[in-house]
Amino acid sequence: PVSAAGSSYDRGLQLELAARELIQGLFALSGSYDILGQIRRQASGTQFGFDVIFTYQDHAGISTTCAVECKNYQSTIGDEAIIAKLSELQSTGREIDHWILISPHGRVSNQMSNLRECWLRSGLWDPIRNIQFWTADERVDELFGLFPTLYAQFYQTAPDSGPADWSPEKRQAVFRWW
Repeated sequence: PVSAAGSSYDRGLQLELAARELIQGLFALSGSYDILGQIRRQASGTQFGFDVIFTYQDHAGISTTCAVECKNYQSTIGDEAIIAKLSELQSTGREIDHWILISPHGRVSNQMSNLRECWLRSGLWDPIRNIQFWTADERVDELFGLFPTLYAQFYQTAPDSGPADWSPEKRQAVFRWW
C-alpha cells in the first residue's frame, strides 16, 4: 500500500489530511441530516491528544465535538500510545463527545478493546465521553471505500474489485453501518 512509503512524518501527515477529507465526505453523504461545523487539523508539535478536531450539529440541533488521533501504522498500536493520547486530552479539561483513533492498517490489542469497554462504563477518561477505534479490525477499509480516491491512498486492490466498482446497494450498506 502507498501508506507504507515515506517517513513516519509523511505517512502521519498523509493520514491526517485524508482523515479530514474523510470526515467532510461523510457529512456530504449524509445530506442535511447532520451539519458539519468547524473542522481543524492541528499543527505539528504538541497536539494535546488529537490531530483533527471537528464539531457537528445533529438533526435535533445538539452540538457534538469529536477529536481524531491518526496513526498510520502497519501493526498493533501500543496500549501505552493510546493511554498517553487520552491522558494528554483529558488534562486539557476539554469536553469531547467522541475520541476516535483512526488507522487504516493498524490494530488495537484485545486487551485494549477490553480496557476501552471498562473505561466507558467507569467514566475513567471524563470529560471524554466515548472512545472509538476506526482500525483494520473494525473494517475501517470499508469506510475509506466510500471514497475510492482516499481508499487508493492506503489500500491496493485488483482491477475491477475495489470500492470504485461497488454497487449502489453495497455503498449504502457500508454508509449505514458507519
